[in-house]
Amino acid sequence: MFFYRLLLTSIILAAGFSVPALAEDRVAFNPPVDPDGDLDSPGGGTRGDGCYSFAASRSASLIALSPRNAQLAQTQAAQPKFRVFVASSDAKYGVFTLQDREGRVHYRAEAIALPAKGGMVTIDLPSEVELAPNQTYHWFLEVLCSGSIDPNNPIAEGQVQRVASSPAGGEAPSEIDFSLGNPGVDAVPNILSQVEVYRQSNLWYEAIDILAIARQTYPGDDRLNQSWYDLLELAGITPLNL
Repeated sequence: MFFYRLLLTSIILAAGFSVPALAEDRVAFNPPVDPDGDLDSPGGGTRGDGCYSFAASRSASLIALSPRNAQLAQTQAAQPKFRVFVASSDAKYGVFTLQDREGRVHYRAEAIALPAKGGMVTIDLPSEVELAPNQTYHWFLEVLCSGSIDPNNPIAEGQVQRVASSPAGGEAPSEIDFSLGNPGVDAVPNILSQVEVYRQSNLWYEAIDILAIARQTYPGDDRLNQSWYDLLELAGITPLNL
């Protein structure tokens, strides 16, 4: 299994908002210096089709929300969240694996429930598992089409590097304030402002996390939806219907 996994190691801002719009700056992140060459490319992607079949030609089976440029897949968090869009299929479970740069398994979860009708899968690390500072990891979500590990199963993959401080020299906000539960308060401008700070600080996992939570909190808000699609596009991830 080790060798199988080792082989596998070889995916803003809204219109009308006053914070600097992503549409005006088509570079989503600034690649940090990588003196040790730890970061490989591509940083996010999908392998295999497996049990998926689609009526719509533009549908995608499995999309890792990790930048295509691996040098941009950064976080300050010891326990970032990993997100994968999974299309509808007969598969009920997936296996999530987090490896260090030598291919050693750092964490594995073998029963990740998949949404029957497709949707976003979010993987949280348990309390005892943390990313080491200044270390790079590869992560994979394998969809168990046959009910078990199989080289033909589709796999979404990405990378993550935990950084000790913002590589862009920016000051990322220490807290996310959604102003939840305050009638009459429009929290979206503040959310988008914080997303922009994360973006300029090269903190992909923080930026995508706050937008994912905000879209669940304020479903149907066009400003958040546009920011989401812009951020994915700028990171080289085809938005489709995510």
